[in-house]
Amino acid sequence: MRFVLRPEGDVFGDTLELEIRIDKSGAVIPRLHKFEELLKTKKYPTMKPLIYIPAERAGIMRTHKQLLRLYIEAKLYDVLPLLRKNRKQLAQFMMSEKIKLPGVFVTFLDQILAVEKFTLEERKKVFVAPALELLEEGVLRGRLEMGEDLSVIYQEIGAEKPIDLINASSMVSEVSAIYLLSGMLEKGWWLVIEEPEAHVHPRGQMGLARFMAALARLGVNVIATTHSDLIALKLAQMVGLAGLRPEDRVKLGYREDEYLTKEELALYFMEPAENGSVARKVEVSETGEVSELPTYSKVVEEMYGEAVKLLELHGKIPKIPES
Repeated sequence: MRFVLRPEGDVFGDTLELEIRIDKSGAVIPRLHKFEELLKTKKYPTMKPLIYIPAERAGIMRTHKQLLRLYIEAKLYDVLPLLRKNRKQLAQFMMSEKIKLPGVFVTFLDQILAVEKFTLEERKKVFVAPALELLEEGVLRGRLEMGEDLSVIYQEIGAEKPIDLINASSMVSEVSAIYLLSGMLEKGWWLVIEEPEAHVHPRGQMGLARFMAALARLGVNVIATTHSDLIALKLAQMVGLAGLRPEDRVKLGYREDEYLTKEELALYFMEPAENGSVARKVEVSETGEVSELPTYSKVVEEMYGEAVKLLELHGKIPKIPES
């Protein structure tokens, strides 16, 4: 059996064929035509680096150092002498060979290991420092640091001493990955975050929206999946700020350059359909208003209707006749 895929609009100006053969034994034999020529001419496509932050990251952030240390201590004398000298190389080796995790978490931990260290001095120098300040002020109420030994500490505003991440709140653990990995971002890079609102107070969720908007203003491409209508609505409000004067934005509690243009924001609602889900674009006006967010609006209406029924049954309000 043989399949040939010919993608349209090929970046090389010609068709690139992917051939897949399956012989009688069931062996799969892929072949990418012209692949050798592509390598020789270096005409293969390039993509800006991507930082991927999965959901359920708090547990990994709390235990990554302990897990790696356990494997390192148990297997230290089974690996190459060269790896013994470099802890991070050793950790990466043990990760790839010994710890069996879903692919997204392996990628996530590889990214954490790529952070050499992240102290206050490093934070001041990174490209996205203005956005990280918003994360510190509006969500974390403090800052995080990572040492060369992979230890992560949290310094809360007003607290005398920092604490280890394992002793911090679940909110801090969830946001720690976003904070530390965002320090690696440069203009044109991609940041993908699953459920940034996890374990975050509603006010903090608005801070997360401001943080993501600041990244976009700096030229970072941000993609986020969320169940939070607060984040969606706050991002829409950032579009409403674009038409104001800088001094008016300051009066509202924002920075002079803090806003989003309509072109910089795209909201999509994943609507259940018969054969899966359909992405429906949510329109945002220049004043920051959004068209209906179907699921969220429906849930609020259902809760309001149930509240009215409860008040009726308790005799707190007269029964409303059904139409």
